[in-house]
Amino acid sequence: MKNPIWKIFFLLIMGVMMLLNNIFLKTLRDKRVALSWWSIGFFLYNFLIASLYPSIQDAAGELEGYIEKLPDAFKAMFLSGAGDITSPAGYLNAESFTLMIPVMLLIFGIGFGAAAVAGEEEAGTLDLLLSNPLPRWRVVVEKFFAMVVGMSVISLASWLSLFFGALLFDMDIGAGQLAAATVSGALLGLSFGAIALAVGCATGRKGFAIAVGVAVAVGSYLLNIMAKIVESLEPYEKFSLFYYNLNTDPLVKGLKIGDVAVFVGFAVVLLTFSIVLFQRRDLSV
Repeated sequence: MKNPIWKIFFLLIMGVMMLLNNIFLKTLRDKRVALSWWSIGFFLYNFLIASLYPSIQDAAGELEGYIEKLPDAFKAMFLSGAGDITSPAGYLNAESFTLMIPVMLLIFGIGFGAAAVAGEEEAGTLDLLLSNPLPRWRVVVEKFFAMVVGMSVISLASWLSLFFGALLFDMDIGAGQLAAATVSGALLGLSFGAIALAVGCATGRKGFAIAVGVAVAVGSYLLNIMAKIVESLEPYEKFSLFYYNLNTDPLVKGLKIGDVAVFVGFAVVLLTFSIVLFQRRDLSV
């Protein structure tokens, strides 16, 4: 290997092999374009929301009167826990943290989780990953942590846009408050991503994993909303994951250790199920 070109070629080949052996890095590399677009989308949306706040303040009286006339069911569904919509926290809760951010993070998490194993299997690329001397459990674990990092990246973009937006448009809300609400939303998204991952590991069907993840998310959201309207359902509201994100108002009250423990514990249990199910299943590759 006296020729420097061959040395460079050899180093490139070794680098590719190391990347392929590290499923965590390979997954992030494969998702880099999608992560970039997700981050840009979150940043622009939240910055736009922050930029509209001064006009909301100017129309505070009219808005309060209009909101008072809305049906309770509508307010429970779209303004759950928002509080005073003309305050910075109430406005951001209503426009971002109550619906849009959780929904977008759920879409990202469920899509990522479903594609992590089932997507690779359907695409016929899972056999390439398993052809390396890697145990199956490592594939699942590294895919899961790639999802954690991906969720962290787009959540950071979301937080940055709101932080700078709050500074530029005179929103009296702290960076810590924004971080608490953002982290809570990310944990919610990861929890449903873990559901999709587990279903994908059990079945090898990406579409089915997405369908189950979406169905559970919709059911969980409706339970949380209906528990505010139907008194007989109130004892069951804590069975909804949305309860630990929306009802505890992390933007105003901060993150609660108990809520974080629920999300983390739920994700760890689903990750464990994913590993066990994937280890025992005959693959279609």
